[in-house]
Formats: sequence, C-alpha cells, structure tokens
Amino acid sequence: MSARVNSSGSLAIQKTMLQGRALGSNSVQDFRRQNSMIFAKEGPQLSEGETRVFPSVVSSVALFDSNFQLLTEGGSLYITNLGLRLCFYECGEFILYHSALMKVDFPGRTAKYDLITLSCADKVETIGVPVAESRLRDIKKYLTRVATGKELPFCASVPKSSNIIDGWKVFVLEDEYARMGMNIDDQSPTPNWRFIDINSRFEFSPTYPQRFVYPADFTESHLCCMAQIRSKGRFPVLTWGRPTGPFILRSAHYHFLVDDMIGTVSLQVGGEDQVLLKSLFKISEKQMLHIIDTEHKDLDPADMYKGLYVTNCHHNYLDLPSKAAIQSSLTKLFSVCGSITKLYTSSSSSASLNSSTSSSFSSVTPLSPHSSSSSLPTASSSSSSSSSSSSAGTPSLGAAGKSQSTLGLQTSSGGGGGTSQSGGSSISLSGSGPAFDKNSMTLQFFERVQETGWLQIVWKVLDGVGLAVEQLKNNETVMFQNSDGVDTVSVLSALTQIIFDPFYRTIKGLAVLIEKEFLSFGHKFGKSPKKKKNTEDPYSVIFLLFLDCLWQIMQQHLISFEYKPDLLILIIDALHSCQYGTFMFTTAKERVSCNAADTMTSFWGTVIFNDSLKNTRFEFLSQERPLILPFESSISRVRLWNEYYLRGPCKFTVVKALKAIETAAKKNMILLELQQSMLPYFVEPSANVPSIRKIRLENNFLTHIPCELSYFQNLEYIDLSNNLICQIPHETIQLLLSSCKEVCWINLNHNQIVNFPNELTQFPKLETLFVNSNHLKSLPPMSHLKYLKGLDFGNNHITRIPDEILGMTNLQTLIIESNSLEVIPASIDQLTNLRHLDISNNNLNALPQLWSLSQLSTLKLNNNPQLCTLHPSLYALYRLQHLELANIALSEIPNEISNLVSLESLNLSNNHIQT
Repeated sequence: MSARVNSSGSLAIQKTMLQGRALGSNSVQDFRRQNSMIFAKEGPQLSEGETRVFPSVVSSVALFDSNFQLLTEGGSLYITNLGLRLCFYECGEFILYHSALMKVDFPGRTAKYDLITLSCADKVETIGVPVAESRLRDIKKYLTRVATGKELPFCASVPKSSNIIDGWKVFVLEDEYARMGMNIDDQSPTPNWRFIDINSRFEFSPTYPQRFVYPADFTESHLCCMAQIRSKGRFPVLTWGRPTGPFILRSAHYHFLVDDMIGTVSLQVGGEDQVLLKSLFKISEKQMLHIIDTEHKDLDPADMYKGLYVTNCHHNYLDLPSKAAIQSSLTKLFSVCGSITKLYTSSSSSASLNSSTSSSFSSVTPLSPHSSSSSLPTASSSSSSSSSSSSAGTPSLGAAGKSQSTLGLQTSSGGGGGTSQSGGSSISLSGSGPAFDKNSMTLQFFERVQETGWLQIVWKVLDGVGLAVEQLKNNETVMFQNSDGVDTVSVLSALTQIIFDPFYRTIKGLAVLIEKEFLSFGHKFGKSPKKKKNTEDPYSVIFLLFLDCLWQIMQQHLISFEYKPDLLILIIDALHSCQYGTFMFTTAKERVSCNAADTMTSFWGTVIFNDSLKNTRFEFLSQERPLILPFESSISRVRLWNEYYLRGPCKFTVVKALKAIETAAKKNMILLELQQSMLPYFVEPSANVPSIRKIRLENNFLTHIPCELSYFQNLEYIDLSNNLICQIPHETIQLLLSSCKEVCWINLNHNQIVNFPNELTQFPKLETLFVNSNHLKSLPPMSHLKYLKGLDFGNNHITRIPDEILGMTNLQTLIIESNSLEVIPASIDQLTNLRHLDISNNNLNALPQLWSLSQLSTLKLNNNPQLCTLHPSLYALYRLQHLELANIALSEIPNEISNLVSLESLNLSNNHIQT
C-alpha cells in the first residue's frame, strides 16, 4: 500500500496506518459505520448537568454544505439539554449549542435524508437525518422549540457544579489594586487612595460596580455631583494605575442639550471634575490628561470642555462605527467565511481547465543541501509569479540537482517504522487540480473579507490602543469615554491594560480583566437567564471585537502570553453555550440580585488551573520578555482570525491535517503535503515529528508562519506560498531558529508581507529564499546568509538593494524584477558566482560594470524604458546564453553582441532600433 495518499481515501488509509491493518474496497464506509457504532455504544462525554433529551443515539446522520451537497455521512447525533453533539470520522466531534441556535429550517429531503438547517450565532450547519428515523418528527418539534426560545438557558436549568473551583472569587477589587501597588487607606498610614462604597446597594448607579477607588481627598459629595452631570450617571472611574501614574479612567459623556438650529445650547457641568483632576495630578508625576473618545467629534464637541480642564487636557476622537454598523460588518464576515467552500469549489473548477499546461510540484526533485551541484531547487508551480519566468530559455531558480532518494526521501530506519510497499515516504492531503494563479481562491477570499469592513474596524480599535499606549508611556493619564461609557470603552481600556501590564497576559489576569472591565462595569452580552432567547445581539459583537483585537496583539507576541489563543475561542463558546453564569448578566446588580455566585457555575473555575490552555513556550526567552509590549497598530498587521471564523467551514481540513501529521510521525515519513486543502491554520502536533524534512503548505488560507513548525526539528524545506501571510512575528522566527536549524529552502511567494524581519535571514544553512509578489518596500541585511545560492524578491516595491546582498559571494540566482529600482550598485560586481540575474521591469537608466560576473548565463534587462545604453563589460560575459533586452531604449544593435560566443537566445523586441 502506498504511503502517498490521495484526498478521497486519505482518512481511511491514515486510520489503517495508525491501527496497522489492511483495507478492503469498502474501507471508508466500513470505518464510518464502525465509528458510528463506537460512538453509539459509548456515547459522548457529557458536561456536568448535561442530560440526553432523546435517550439513544440518532445514527447514520449526514452532513451537507450550503448548496445541500453531501459532505460526509455515517455520523452519530446525540441531542442533550446543552446542544446537538455530532461526530463524524472526517471532522471529529463538535457541538451546536441550543442557546446559540437562532433559526431552524427544513429545506426538504433527498432519497436517503431529511434535511435540517441549523442557523447558529456564528455558523450554519445542515444535517441529514435518515428518512427512516422513527423519531424524526419529535426531533423537528424539539429543535423548533429550542430555536423559538421555549427552553431556558442551560445554566439556569441545572444546579451549580460542585466539582469546579469557585471562579466567582477570581476578581476581588481590593486584591487587584493592592497588586498594582496603590497606596489605599486601609493598607497604608499615609494613603493616596481610598475606597468609596456609595454604590454598595446599586442605588447610586445601577450599572456600575459596588465599590470605587478614588484619591484620598475626593469625597462622596464630589462623586454625587459628578454623577449628575454624566450620561446615565456613568462618571469617571479609575480602572488601572501605578502608584505615581500613569492612570487609566473610563467615563460617559457629559449631559448636554442640542438645539437643531444652533447646536449645543447648554451643558450641565460642575467643578467636581477639576477637583478630581487636581487630586490625580497631586499623585501623578505628569499633569496631563488625554481624553480618547471612541465616537466622532459631533457627538461630544470639544468646545464644551473649555474652562473645565483648562490647558492640561488633550482630546482625541477615534470615530469608531456604531454598534449596529459593527454588527452589520460582522454579519457580512460570517457570510463570507461560511461560503468559502463555494469559492474553493468554483476556483478548483476554473483552474482545472488549464491543468494540461500546469506543471506539478511533485515532479520537481529538490537539491540536497549538502550537494556540490550548483543548481538550485525549483519553486512550486503555484509560486512561479513573474511574467518573465515563462520566457524561453530562462530557468526558474535553477533546475533539479538530485533525486529525492539522494536527499534521503525514504522512510527513516529509526523509530520502528516500515517502508511503504511502493517505497514512498510522503503523505498527501492536497486538493485535486493544479495550483491557482493570481486570481486564486486565496486572493478572492482575501478581497471578500476586506469588503466586509471588519478588518478595518479591528484596525481602528488597535490604532486607538496604540494612541493610548503612547500617552501612558509618557506617564500621562488617559480617560476613555463615549456616549454611555460602555462597549468600545471597555474594549479600549482592557486592550490598553494588556499591553501595559504583564499580569493580564496570564490566564488569571485575563479573567480578572474581563471581570473588571466588562462584568463589573456592565456589558450587554446578549444573553440572559430570564429571557429565553435574545436575538438583538446574537454574536455579542463588542465582546467578540475585543477578543479579535486581543488575538491580533497575541500574534505579534506569541510567547509573551501564558494562555494559548485556544482560550479566546473557549471563552466565545462559553458565552454562546450559556453553560456558565459568567456571561449571563448585563450588570453587577443583576448578578447579585439573581444570586449567581451561589446558584450558577463560573467559567473561570474551569480554566484557571487548566494546563492544556497554557502556552508551553511562555517561559521561552522569559528574560527578554518586555514589561510593556512593543505594539504595531498598522493596518498591514491586521488579518483574519482564521482559527475562529473558519473553524466551522474548514473543520474537515483541520482534522485531516492532524491525522496526516499523526501518520507521518508514526510512519517516519519525510514529506508532508497539505497544499491546496483549505487549511485555515496549522494544527499543533501532540509531540515532536523529527522525521519530516519537507512541508508543503502552499495554496491555503494561512495568515502567519506557523510557530508549530518548531515541532519539526529536522525540517529543511518549507513552502508557504499563495497564502495570506501579512506579518512575520519576531518571536515565531526565534522559535524556529532555536528548533529548526536545518532549514535550507523557504518559499513565501504570493503573500501579503509588508515587513521582512531580519531574523528570517539568520537560518545558518539557508540556500534558497523566495519572497516574490508581496508588499515589501525594503530588504533586511543578509550578511548571515553565507550559504545562500538563490534569492527572489521580485514583484515588490523595493527601491534599493542593500549592500549585504552584494556581499554574498555564493549567490547564484538573483531575481529582483518588477520593483522600483533606479540604480544597481556598482558592488554587484562582487557576485562572482552569479549565474542568473533578473532585473527586468524596473526604472533603471544605466548599468554598472559587470566584468567579474564571468559565470553569468542568463541576464534579463527587459522593460526598463529609461535604459538606453549598455555597459561595455556586458559584452565580455562569454558564458552568457540568454539575454533579454526587450522594451528598453536601445536605438541600435550593438556590434559587440557578437562577442557573446555562448549566446543562444536574444530578445530585442519593442526598442527604437533604426534599420
């Protein structure tokens, strides 16, 4: 049996490899039936308090896509009071929570199945129940009842768990401010701060917490007056600070009256705000307040603050969209992500029309990193991007130098794994059809995501966070505010604290932060134990915006957080499942009045000591971890949170990839092929996989270089072309540098990379680097790459070639076509081993001397319309075989070209040659 597995039979064969037995002709169906029988016999692992609504399993269930095309069948379904638990061999077990179920449709039936479409808060699934199922009618009735809100949320219908740590005590106000080092009245003989208990019964401000921290000389009477002049009584409150500053406050706008004819006519103001500022400035080292308003200026005219904050105040307006606009954008995003399978299918069909002219990457034999051959490994056909690569006689970064067997692409002898019968040593999950071109599904999907506006909203929030962080770095106080002092104020305040305080980058710290900023100060999560169904905000859009922004920050600092990104998704699931009381209330008053701490289970008790959520790399480089996270808020850094938004549509691919990795580890395979398989993110192996040397991940939806590649210590070849990678975090490269020291070939063609980190050039054995068709404006120093033989930075926006490149004397192929170069440095003459040089499609007006490039066999200068003369040294290149001079400004054919005795092809088209 071959170890190379096609997409149709990959799962069954992988399962066979893991279990060590042979398959018959009906293997896939047999395994589906067997899996269904096991699931039916053992049943799913239920949560505490979860019970079955229908005692026995619904077997032989199918799953359909949005076009009602069959995806898989032979699954099992359990219906419980928490949700619908489904299990399929191809995508594993997953649950659709009742509380997230917004709508149920019955679109019809096929010959075998009655279809049920379940529209949840963040996904849509269509299942097929066998028409012969005797309980079909009862199942439909029950699901309709759930969708119309006739069942109470799970946490309101089951008792509090006695087996989980009490997470309701994770946030204690006194402990939190003591941790900050604040000098509070009952903790110090000379306090700067005091607790104010004016709201202990929630009578003073029903939407605020019970206790506040204020400067010691600020009284309750001041607070009463200040509350009267703020919208909904949401007055400025300290949420974070250091003993001598800076501080973070949050507040609502002032009450002000607006006349339709003349604008603002009166403003309810008092002197209490000045009293608060003077009290803060006595403690703080800097006497400056920055007000960051999340709305636009028209809603809060800066003129009304004149004379109030005098000269110690600056205003900034972020102009964030309204909650309705944010929700509309998110709805569009879910729609785009849900239709990704349609895009994949249509792109595959379109690409297959040209399959006869497309080359296969599998036929290319990579060069051994220890070979003495001068030729270089050929890039993937999916990555051949430059227009000049199709020209006759032009190599694409060299031809194959050795066979796969020379490289050692055979099953390793260690680990007890046997060689497959065909002698192969790879496992493939690649999709059918050729690789896609510029109009590939990856780019189409990226454009559709951009059109939703969601990434722009995330960027504007992060930009506001960056603004606040810069002020706090100057030890100046920041106050976030908007009309009601909620929603985006909570988001901005929480994210800023994560950047500034490392405590909030721990699991407990994140729990404390969410309790403080969202739960104690009030936030509408869209869930309620009293309302059986709330459709106003099914996504909890503002809270999801916060988690998305936090994920973006984590991608810049992958090892600076104790928790994995998995925790963020777990929080979303906890919110939608209504399994815990944590996210079931809008205000602290509701939580206390419903006695939630005594009757419901807190989510935090399930995660505080959950080691599986901890980032195992958190201690890596712990000495270098910064107190304040360096943070870049540019739009180029923002990307789609694939792990969340694509986890439903791409669930088959993720499970397939994980099983492929398990098989590769067990069978000691060397090549892992996951290209063109709709992979939204790279799954983390359960253990190191030392046998794999080559990984193909091109033509997927990856948004970053996976740090999980560090599990493959002997990795040599990495193909990440045709993805959506826009940034390369320094910490990711540091991880790979410490783990994958054998890397010699990297392909990053056709991505969205804007900044190229210096660390990526520090792989000691790197021989070939492709970064064609990105958005680079400059190149990093490359003095470390003494073994580099091939370099492709074509199709970018580069204006200058760094001197370090011109000092790499082993370089044999240099492609810098389609950039914005005007000058080629004279030091290019140092590249004495150069064989292929492509500087076409630039703005060159002259050539430097090329006397020392005696090994050059291919030179492309075409499409440089200002280039009218050629340096005499060009005619001394006696090994030159291919010369491209099309579309430049030549007026005559130089006689000296006859000196090029090895010349085989010459292109002089589209010049101004006079005959």
